[in-house]
Amino acid sequence: MDAPSAQLRLDLRDAVIRELAQRRPLLHHLNPDTSWFLQVPRPLAATKHGGRVYFNVLIDPWLSGGQSDVAKWFSQQWHAQESKVKNIAEVEELAREIEILAAPEGLRLGKGRQPNGLSNGGDIETFIDAVAISHEFTDHCHKETLLEIHPNVPVFATKKAAALISSWSHFRLVQEIPAFTGQRADWRSTSLYPLPEWLGISRLVSEKDALYYHSALLIAFNSNAGNPALNTGNSDEDEVAEAVIYTPHGINNEDLRIVPSASPPLHTLAFLHGLHDISIGRQQQLNLGAHNGLKAQRLLQAKYWISTHDEIKKGGGLVSWFLRRNALTLSEALEEERKRDGGVLRDESELVAMRDVHFAELMNGENNFTFSHSQDNIHKRAYSLTTRSKPNPRRSFSFANRPRNASTSKLPKAHRRKSAASFFSTMTNEYKPPPGPPPSWTNRQSAAGAARPPPGPPPGHRLQEHVTFAPSPQRQGNSSSEIYAPPPGPPPSYAHDFAPPQGPPPSKSQGFQHQSQASQFQDPPPNDAWKQVPDTSLLPPPPSLGHDVSPTANASLSVADRAHDWCRTNPLYAPRPLTRAEHAALQAGQPSLLAPPSFAGTLVPQHVPSTYRVRTRANCTDTYLLTSLPLYSALTDSPLLTRRPKTIYFELRVLRMGGSASSASSDEADAGIAIGFLAPPYPAWRLPGWERSSLGIHGDDGRRYVADTWGGKDFTTSFKPGETVGVGMTFSPPDAPPGYGQGNTATDRHGARMAVDVFFTRRGRVEAGWDLHEERDAAGEGVEGLEGDADLMAAVGVFGACEFEVVFAERDWLWKRGAR
Repeated sequence: MDAPSAQLRLDLRDAVIRELAQRRPLLHHLNPDTSWFLQVPRPLAATKHGGRVYFNVLIDPWLSGGQSDVAKWFSQQWHAQESKVKNIAEVEELAREIEILAAPEGLRLGKGRQPNGLSNGGDIETFIDAVAISHEFTDHCHKETLLEIHPNVPVFATKKAAALISSWSHFRLVQEIPAFTGQRADWRSTSLYPLPEWLGISRLVSEKDALYYHSALLIAFNSNAGNPALNTGNSDEDEVAEAVIYTPHGINNEDLRIVPSASPPLHTLAFLHGLHDISIGRQQQLNLGAHNGLKAQRLLQAKYWISTHDEIKKGGGLVSWFLRRNALTLSEALEEERKRDGGVLRDESELVAMRDVHFAELMNGENNFTFSHSQDNIHKRAYSLTTRSKPNPRRSFSFANRPRNASTSKLPKAHRRKSAASFFSTMTNEYKPPPGPPPSWTNRQSAAGAARPPPGPPPGHRLQEHVTFAPSPQRQGNSSSEIYAPPPGPPPSYAHDFAPPQGPPPSKSQGFQHQSQASQFQDPPPNDAWKQVPDTSLLPPPPSLGHDVSPTANASLSVADRAHDWCRTNPLYAPRPLTRAEHAALQAGQPSLLAPPSFAGTLVPQHVPSTYRVRTRANCTDTYLLTSLPLYSALTDSPLLTRRPKTIYFELRVLRMGGSASSASSDEADAGIAIGFLAPPYPAWRLPGWERSSLGIHGDDGRRYVADTWGGKDFTTSFKPGETVGVGMTFSPPDAPPGYGQGNTATDRHGARMAVDVFFTRRGRVEAGWDLHEERDAAGEGVEGLEGDADLMAAVGVFGACEFEVVFAERDWLWKRGAR
């Protein structure tokens, strides 16, 4: 690559970084038709240091192959032009590059949350945070493309599309998109889990359209949520959101009237509506086209209107024989309106409503500025929906510069944008150096004669003395020695300047007597509380420090490494709703207790359905028992939904724990019990508290472990036979000021984090506890999955020969709610 091209690439990269610094949404057109990638900037309060900047929504992805509805003989289509972004891996790479350029502190790729708020303790596996599907038809819900997406990404789809996608058993969470309805509809109610509370996805529908063919997706977001500088104290004003409305087939303008009347207000940032009018015969209209788009735009007053779903595909099948397409440009649609109205302008207010909209027809893989991933891959570009800069007039249709009395017949046609490769080539040719060799140094001197030094030698020292440092009139000569001659007389003596005072020094006894007399007439110095040494007995105890190893029992390093690898490849399960029967079983304290295949012992339910007796053998290695149902359901019990605290708890009666003769002379415990909670899945050969999203109190060493693979923290004493111990967690609604939280699913829309307290009981009394968030490290990590954003199961870890009972029913607990 020559120097001008390299410099141009650097200039383009700098332009991209400056554009991304505005933290405005980005919209990418992935194929020639209607696949989009929307990147919404996260609020500052929800952006962690070194974390991701954008929340990424993939819309109707169809990137390769053909599509067919009903049967191939009925309808089959292919892209007429190959998609510039050919697969999901390229979408991931695009998002990754944008994140690297947008993160001012640099993106931490080695460690972090998964995009939907669930942590797997390893590398970021996907940059796609959500998938939105507008219709069940295969050009919007393309199975081959969707199956390339990571299964942990949540999918939001229409009713029929959600049922279709769920039947594939690929994604862990598929949710039906709610309708945006009501007199004063609230976009915040459409923020379904696991979407962040500052973003919602809903659907605009028409009751007259039984198939919901002419509908729209509404993606609303408040990127200023949790910003104290913008907090006015008025909830509606603070929750004003921007919206991207996506309607590939068009939607009747009457069905959009709910948007301007929404509360809190919604400002339509981008309106994605096609220009082509497509119908089957003369009866059934498929795509409503430019004329409907003009009516809808006058109602919405969107800042940007972007055409979509206008690709003329290669097709076959019965339907293709009856398709009628009227391909219009925006200016042609306006001209037809003018003729239909008798050759006169429409109402002035309608022109005012259209004045500030910018129309853009993004081609395959195009956006508004160019950056390259490699020399051969320069087609991905980002279209910034910034409200602070006008789009390039060569690339968008702007109504802002039209005079009021301009005739619509003189409106220019919307310019089709060049491909990124041709645009890059044009820019490179435009900035080529002029022909011929560069001008020589001599020529530059001739051209700039003013820069030459004056003729003759430089002025001498004597000339400078005469002009600048001339001696005073009373002195003779002009030598430098006369100018800088010392003052007359000898220099002042050292002894004269620093001579001691006259007379002998005062004696020590006289000085002491003088000080004693003075002290009789002076008050003591004032008491300064800041200089006093504090009484440390009044201070709270210091935080518990972690240990490297346990004093009683430790697993090998290879076993721990195998568990870490397992967790990296098995992300947390997404929360699931409980059935009525499951909820009733939990209310009665009757969840089942399950043992893994490696469990060496017996698990026997007692005559009381809520109690299990467990007996393990001496050869039982590290493992755990787990409840079949979550004691805490993130979709049912979260205080962010119920606005009331939720406490989960269970007890364990220790009957026998180790005590074999072989261990009497050894420091290592031959058996142990641990009680706690964890979010599944979890490696079957590890005790609760050792791996991600788990906590445990271990009875062999009395220490507590929270995702701690080392030696735990000092907490209590070891468990003894005959004792009843219990562990509980209390989740409370957030009471912190706005902006205190980190903006994940365990925080409310103001950024305040849910309070989580863990407590431990012995013989029915609370013995100790801690605030879960004490375990957070400097980067805000360490308790992922335990903050109320995941389902939590009760877990009992065990190794060696033990015997105990597990009690789940509240009526059989020694501890009573409210007791301390």
